[in-house]
Amino acid sequence: MELKKLGQLVNWVDNRNKGLQSTNLLGISIDKFFMPSVANIIGTDLSSYKVISENQFACNPMHVGRDEKMPVSLYMQKECSIVSPAYFVFEVADVNEILPEYLMLWFRRNEFDREVWFHTDGSVRGGILWEELCELIIPVPSLAEQQEIVDAYNDIERRIALKRKINDNLLSQAYTVYRDWFIGNGDEHGATECVLADLMNILDYKRIPLSSQERANRAKIYRYFGAAGLLDYVDEYLFDGVYLLVGEDGSVIDENGFPYLQYIDGKFWVNNHAHILQGNENATTELLYLTLLKSNIKEYVTGAVQAKLNQDNLRAIPAICISNDEMLSFNAITQPIFAFIRQNNIEIDNMQVLKSSILTKLAHSD
Repeated sequence: MELKKLGQLVNWVDNRNKGLQSTNLLGISIDKFFMPSVANIIGTDLSSYKVISENQFACNPMHVGRDEKMPVSLYMQKECSIVSPAYFVFEVADVNEILPEYLMLWFRRNEFDREVWFHTDGSVRGGILWEELCELIIPVPSLAEQQEIVDAYNDIERRIALKRKINDNLLSQAYTVYRDWFIGNGDEHGATECVLADLMNILDYKRIPLSSQERANRAKIYRYFGAAGLLDYVDEYLFDGVYLLVGEDGSVIDENGFPYLQYIDGKFWVNNHAHILQGNENATTELLYLTLLKSNIKEYVTGAVQAKLNQDNLRAIPAICISNDEMLSFNAITQPIFAFIRQNNIEIDNMQVLKSSILTKLAHSD
């Protein structure tokens, strides 16, 4: 296995959208997947945006210090799209030396994010320069070994995707009941208008952030969550039970204005970029989840440079209060659905551990 600098393995790409080849503007999630951009591009000159094509990478180098992750993803679509002019776009220089999918696996490693974080600059967001990125060392095993690792990882990804699709369908069923009972027929079910503060307890005071360096030498046992997803694993936990995480800053809302939500069960740790909620005596945590799931909360989000959903605005989001009797009837239908979701999440978590073990072994391939 050879050790090479990233700059020896990739070429910089700067193909601008001068002929308006595409108007499909993409961003990159903290989980390292392409997603529709939430930027308002009405009246924007898209000719300066960068075109990204199949098997090319794009990364957002600007928020690494803040998020402790570098959003980077491999574009796999046949039709080209566009990304921000501030993004780095690059491609593998020689596919007979390193497979694009194998390189993407390297980018998914927690150790890679920690190393990138170490090289960030001193700005508020903490960015990284292209020259710094190119200095990072990448182990390059044989193509056969690369393909074997990619196949094993993709097999687990397919199994996780299937479980997530099942959970999406289950959640859709639960939301349909919520919508039909309390939005479509609220009067019949005694629903009254209230605000989220009437339904929840906020447990943010229990949060303790850990930097990448602090997490680096900890055993990987319990999940460590950020605003929009799983960031790492650590050797202790702060919470145990069923909770709803709501993005507080950075990753707060999606392109529809819906909040980033994470329905968590079990033992875990949370950094200070996500609100930690549970239902109070008037609601279950699941009712909180369904209330926020398709709520457009754009007007409650502040911050020109970085999106922010503070506690006061979170409390003021409109909600629906229901009687104890209605809650019991509603729970009789929806709680079994959420029990299935939690069971599937356990299986997904176990498969995520398998994925992490594959990524960990990348640096030790023979």
